[in-house]
Parts: sequence; C-alpha cells; structure tokens
Amino acid sequence: MFDHILVPLDGSFLAERVLPHVLAVAGPFTSHVTLLRVMSRSSSNGIGRRL
Repeated sequence: MFDHILVPLDGSFLAERVLPHVLAVAGPFTSHVTLLRVMSRSSSNGIGRRL
C-alpha cells in the first residue's frame, strides 16, 4: 500500500516525535522511509547568500 514514505523534518523535537508513528506504518508494508531535513537560509556566515 505504501511503497515510499517521505518525512519532512525541521530539526525540532516536536517534528521528530512523528518518527515512531512513521515506523509503525512503514513496518507492516515494508515501506522505504526517506527523512528530509528542512533548513532555513542563513546570511550571517555567508552560506545561502543570494547571488
């Protein structure tokens, strides 16, 4: 039923609380799970500057 599950995360503890639920759903279906870490751009150190 679920071949692949994409889990977007933002690095917060609250977001990571979904992981046990994802595994509970993925296990019975032998689904692949991909974790995607979402980050905001930072201009304080030059990384992520717009060109």
